[in-house]
Amino acid sequence: MGPTLYFLREVLINLRRSPLMTISAITTVMVLQLILGSFALLWLNLDNWTQAFTQQVQVVAFLDDEISPEALEKLQKKIQTIGHVTQVRFVDRDAAFQQLQKEMKGKISLADVGENPLPDRFDVRVDEARFLAPVADKIFKLKGIYKVKYGGDIAKKLINLSNTVSWVGGGVSSLLVLATITVVGNTIRLTVFARRREIEIMQMVGAARWFIQVPFVLEGIVQSLAGSALAIAVLSPGYESLAEWMADTLPFLPGLPGEQLGEWLYPLLLILGALVGALGSLVSVNRYLKI
Repeated sequence: MGPTLYFLREVLINLRRSPLMTISAITTVMVLQLILGSFALLWLNLDNWTQAFTQQVQVVAFLDDEISPEALEKLQKKIQTIGHVTQVRFVDRDAAFQQLQKEMKGKISLADVGENPLPDRFDVRVDEARFLAPVADKIFKLKGIYKVKYGGDIAKKLINLSNTVSWVGGGVSSLLVLATITVVGNTIRLTVFARRREIEIMQMVGAARWFIQVPFVLEGIVQSLAGSALAIAVLSPGYESLAEWMADTLPFLPGLPGEQLGEWLYPLLLILGALVGALGSLVSVNRYLKI
């Protein structure tokens, strides 16, 4: 029997010897990976919303209804001369309502509101978000402008929330990795203890250090991979359903496509699970075996 077949046979034997411990380890890894994956999905979507929002942050200047075409042209030129302004785009009320319909995916129509309530406006982009407030103040003082608004405060809150989730997620992820290493390590430790006589005989006949360690490391990898795979089996359809619900209910906050995440996030969880399982097993074997 070659080494590969021997190692695989030993892994299967170890898993069958203590099924309750194996199931416990797999279930625990699944729960930990579910929490870790959920934090990752939350952070990725928050970061996506933050990036999309900050790229769209602008000053919106609403125009008086009685403004003449000549005054409109002069007003646009004045706004363009304001420092840090990079673009000034006129949007008439009809185009604004069509844009709103597109954003709401056709859920509103003129029949619902009667007359178009939206005014003509200028969409003004600036080079940096920190200049939104001073630019908005200067635009508001111009004749023909009756109201301005900008999303600077919302952008800052969204960025702060994303940063908070990143820090909290990083701390929680570290604890989850340590917990996984501990759970897998304890399972392997019990396996080592149950086979201590057999291992002593292997040492006496001169078995190499790695030859004794490999089956236990493989066992830890198998347990962690199984738990990670079960976590992904729950996360993937769950996230797909949540993303569809958000797309219908909150169309202005689109979630990242599940297919896009599946290309790298789920394989990353599998790789992380395998590495953590191998590390937990190796630590346990080196700690509790005198080899």
